[in-house]
Amino acid sequence: MNRAFFNLILSTAALVLASTALADSLITKDGQTVTGKSYRRKDDMIMVTMEIPGPDGKPMNAEKGISQADLVKVECPVPAILKEAPPLLVQGQASAVLTRLKEAAANVEAFGDLPGSPWPDLVILQAHIFISLGKDAEAAALVASIERSSDKSVKSAVDATRALIFAEKGDHEKAALLINPLLADEDGKDVKASALAAASVAHGLALMEKKEWVAALKCFISLPVFQPDETALSAMALLGSAKAYYAMEDFDHAIAALQEIIKLQPSSAEAKLAAPLVVEFQRRQRVVKESKD
Repeated sequence: MNRAFFNLILSTAALVLASTALADSLITKDGQTVTGKSYRRKDDMIMVTMEIPGPDGKPMNAEKGISQADLVKVECPVPAILKEAPPLLVQGQASAVLTRLKEAAANVEAFGDLPGSPWPDLVILQAHIFISLGKDAEAAALVASIERSSDKSVKSAVDATRALIFAEKGDHEKAALLINPLLADEDGKDVKASALAAASVAHGLALMEKKEWVAALKCFISLPVFQPDETALSAMALLGSAKAYYAMEDFDHAIAALQEIIKLQPSSAEAKLAAPLVVEFQRRQRVVKESKD
């Protein structure tokens, strides 16, 4: 088949598909919309598989490579799991959510960090769930896949996630280097909600180390108030708030926070820590009460 004619067929097929199919589409710098049946990454190219008329008039598949440098954005529906994950995580369904997130991420991985791509958000959410399950190595490996992103909001989410891993291990100096720029960003235009959530918890852990209980508590309770959909880290925030309340001898709130973790997120690493702490906090509450009577 003549090469010029073949390229014409590809271009025509792309335009027809773009106008008729409800599928992911790539938008090029020259204003073309390219929609395919599937996509895969090959170095700095996105390979698009499209259905075109064959020499005999029957449909056939053809693959066309587009350099990422020639693309403006991807038009891609938000995967349902990103919207459904917050309440499912609160119900303790972390494993089921992880499975669906992994599947959704595989479907859009070819789009990388192009504007409009949901892939970075799917990766970050998986990483946060792994952290909540005490699997920091898995979380670190995931964010490594997007750490070279040129998108500032993606980079901030990666930094905040790494900071949280450092903070959990008590390395607050390294954590601060990563999150201080995020916390200082007053307009927050380049900061995702997931980044703010991770940064808040990491900062709260650092403040607890300094015994700044009130300031730490504000960091932890900011999650349900200002970032209500970031439930992947809510157990960590609840545990932090419980410890802050305990340090201030507000035992009722401390115990209530622990019991909420056990009830709502039983599969979390924090739930395993919360059960014995309930007993310890209740014992201390009795001792303090008796000393005041």
